[in-house]
Amino acid sequence: MTVSLFGFSHAFPDDVGLVLVGPAGQALLLQSSAGDAAPVSGVSYSFSDTASGPLPDLTAWTSGSFKPTNYLGTDTYPAPGPGTTYSNPGPSGGGTATFASVFGGTTSNGTWNLCAVDFATGDAGSIANGWCIDFTGTPVSLQQFSVD
Repeated sequence: MTVSLFGFSHAFPDDVGLVLVGPAGQALLLQSSAGDAAPVSGVSYSFSDTASGPLPDLTAWTSGSFKPTNYLGTDTYPAPGPGTTYSNPGPSGGGTATFASVFGGTTSNGTWNLCAVDFATGDAGSIANGWCIDFTGTPVSLQQFSVD
C-alpha cells in the first residue's frame, strides 16, 4: 500500500499531521512534526512500508518516498478524525506501526479518509493536487465451476 500526496505546500510543515483511516475505522499516523520551519512548496511525496526511511526532521523535504513518520507523540485529530485512536509508526514513543500491521488483510473496498490537521495558527498550507492510495498485493485467483 502506498499513499501519495501531490502538490503539498506549507509555511511551517512541522505543524502538520496526517492520519489515514481505513474502511473499518483502523487508523495509521502518516506524518507528525516532520520537517522544520523551512517552508515546502509544491512537493509531491508518498508513504510506503518499503521506503528507505522516514520524513526528515529539522529540515524541509523534497519529493520522494518515506515511511510513515511521527516525531511528536500524540496529537488529537478532531471529528470526523480518529481523535487519539490511531497506530503510531514512531520513532517518537517507540512506535513501530506499518501499513501492513494496521491495514493487512483489509479489503480495499469502502471509504478511506485522509485526516489532515494544522496544529498551529498563523500559517497556511494545502495539498493542491490531491492524494491517492495505491493498493498492491497478491491477486486472488477465481476458480470457475458449473452447476448441473
